[in-house]
Amino acid sequence: MDEIEYRHSHRRQLLLTGVALAALAVSILVPMFWGLSTGDHDERLLLAGLMSAPICAASALFFIDRALSRTVVNAEGIHVKRPARRRFCPWREIASIASLEPSHSQVTLVLTDGSLLTLPAPAKSADRADASFEHGVAELRRHLKTNTRSRR
Repeated sequence: MDEIEYRHSHRRQLLLTGVALAALAVSILVPMFWGLSTGDHDERLLLAGLMSAPICAASALFFIDRALSRTVVNAEGIHVKRPARRRFCPWREIASIASLEPSHSQVTLVLTDGSLLTLPAPAKSADRADASFEHGVAELRRHLKTNTRSRR
């Protein structure tokens, strides 16, 4: 079986959004710390910076994670590759593959121990009729059926 890799269809936009939010967080923090170091600061601006910079930084990490995460399927199982963490699920540990309520926009693995693992890709775009998502889900289910049948 060849290796199949799924990535988010809008990864460039997600990455650009993440980089822009990171730059915004830096542009908030640098003047804030400059004002603190020189003693020329306004308490209201300091409070606004302390509230908005972490929100921008956390949002940047979210978008960058979405942009760089991927799902790799091969004969051994499914690899979930994220920037900070990787996870491998062999076919024997996967009970089923579902796209769960309410949005049906992401694929979730139901593992044999009852736990759930949401895959970063394939993921449905904002368009309700996303044929590539439906094709990806069908292909994942076909691989699960093929690989679990061959091991029995």
